[in-house]
Amino acid sequence: MKSVSYIEFILNGSAVHLDFEKEGIKPGTTVLHYLRSCGLKAPKEVCGEGDCGACSVVLGSAGEDGKMHYKTLNSCMLFLPFLQGKELITTEYLDRGQLHPVQESLIEHHAIQCGYCTSGFAMSLFSLYKEVPQIDRNALDLALSGNLCRCTGYHSIYKAGIALNDYTDKDVFAKEEGQTLEKLRLLDNRALRVEVDSQLYLKPRDLADALKLRKAYPEASIVAGGSDLTLLQNKQDVEFRQVLDLSALEELKYYRDTETDFSWGAMLSVEDVFQRIPFPEWKYLLARFASKQIRNIATFAGNIANASPIGDTIPLLFAFDAKLRIASVSGERVIRVQDFITGYRQTNLQDDELIVGIVLPKYDAHTHIRSYKISRRTHVDISTLSAAFRMRIVEGRIEEAVLAYGGMAAMVKRADKVEDFLLGKPFSKETMLEAIPLVKETFTPLSDARASAHYRNEVAANLLLQYWEEINDCL
Repeated sequence: MKSVSYIEFILNGSAVHLDFEKEGIKPGTTVLHYLRSCGLKAPKEVCGEGDCGACSVVLGSAGEDGKMHYKTLNSCMLFLPFLQGKELITTEYLDRGQLHPVQESLIEHHAIQCGYCTSGFAMSLFSLYKEVPQIDRNALDLALSGNLCRCTGYHSIYKAGIALNDYTDKDVFAKEEGQTLEKLRLLDNRALRVEVDSQLYLKPRDLADALKLRKAYPEASIVAGGSDLTLLQNKQDVEFRQVLDLSALEELKYYRDTETDFSWGAMLSVEDVFQRIPFPEWKYLLARFASKQIRNIATFAGNIANASPIGDTIPLLFAFDAKLRIASVSGERVIRVQDFITGYRQTNLQDDELIVGIVLPKYDAHTHIRSYKISRRTHVDISTLSAAFRMRIVEGRIEEAVLAYGGMAAMVKRADKVEDFLLGKPFSKETMLEAIPLVKETFTPLSDARASAHYRNEVAANLLLQYWEEINDCL
């Protein structure tokens, strides 16, 4: 693996060559801390955990269509190597001798008061302006879910967002797109290997090298997007001695639709899957997965490998009977997600293996799948509990049943006794009412700051009735 100790990227129009070893900067430094050390103070450090959006920036990169594409991310949750080969834009660069349409609209609609959160809103709106041809309320909801405002009020900000539809020819970034693409083409995009202050950071460019490094450094913390590791660093002062960053593995960013299944690579972001996957139950869940800033870097592989009992995607992966492709230098194996997770934050991933792909089987019209997330907030919130159900219903009877629950035990768990009870029964309200006590007997959840054990059990059981009402209307 030919590697370098530096990264190259474009920062607000200028090429940056950042040599970690020469400058004594740890590669695990967050983008937010780097920017503020450079005197760029528009991104603010507030929550440090991706909740407020005050640190939002935009990353531009060349798409497969040969055009520039722009994604909003939380700079507090990005390690510096993530910038390699990309364009980084902060609010300071929007004003290029004249205000950008986003800035004009925010001012015109009185969407600024203290201004502390405004930079983050401006960057989220900028990405929306560049990526969505016609902005509507739903697009704004998704784009701004990760931005918190305490004084201006969202009404004015939303008006400013809708008004961006009237600005069609005032974007200097569009006029400079060809120059930007050429600047990106000239950047050195080789693999990264750097060691500073006892931190070894490895960023391979292809899967073969990644698997060799995984075997050579089995203790290395694996980074897909980094939204979890940066949180540990920011909030718990965890220092990562060895990091294996897989974010540059383009071969693991595929999405495929075949006659029998859907599949995607482990490095495809949650947001990219959200935009492509056709299932309504996935659309519902992923729209509530954190915020757009986090979805733009988070991956399914990371969410699964965490093996959290409240990992948003895991119950629905159980319900779909999803499978993982897992690779090592010795070969590849396939395993069901529900067999992969073995306990509280425990998996059977071996210390020389990496998750490389996720596979969802397709089902016939008799199969009905639904997903539920119970939380205090719609967006950017941890589940109080979650559930996903799959039933195959033929001529009014249940031929197959899968009930997966999150937040009810030390790991996502299927309600096996309830599933057995439902088999062969009529798909009716009466059947669901009979099953409710069995759900309550299956779990012994904890009481915590989010909810009591009693609440969790009651809601988990009553979700069967909600499922029946939704599916019964479709039959």
